[in-house]
Amino acid sequence: MTEIINKAGSEYGIYSLLDGHQDAWSQKFCGAGVPDYVAAIGGTNFPVPLQLTPVPVDPKTGYPNRTTCDSINNNNWPMYQFTTAINTAVGDLYSNVNGLADRFANFWAKNAAVWGKNQYVVGYELLNEPWYASKSIKL
Repeated sequence: MTEIINKAGSEYGIYSLLDGHQDAWSQKFCGAGVPDYVAAIGGTNFPVPLQLTPVPVDPKTGYPNRTTCDSINNNNWPMYQFTTAINTAVGDLYSNVNGLADRFANFWAKNAAVWGKNQYVVGYELLNEPWYASKSIKL
């Protein structure tokens, strides 16, 4: 990452914003973004209520396969945010279940220690498009 950031900045004048980007939270929910440990605790009934039965997952990875993901709700993946499983998982981070928020803060502290003085890093976006969730949400 440092090599890419430095090359982009020094050779092309591109400054980097380090982004905790996520779409549909994690691979567990047909998305990408947060590490597995962040989504590990959350709901297991994905994609209820978009689909009334949970999707099958690969026993080796614990993730649905791409074909399965593409079949959910006509692959309208932004709607996955409304599933009970994702709301539970996001709520777990916000509620610091099993220290998830603490670990997330430590992750960003380590990033700041590595790139905090890098002249080509303009800032950090801790969580792109944060999703509202609460332990009290029932979908």
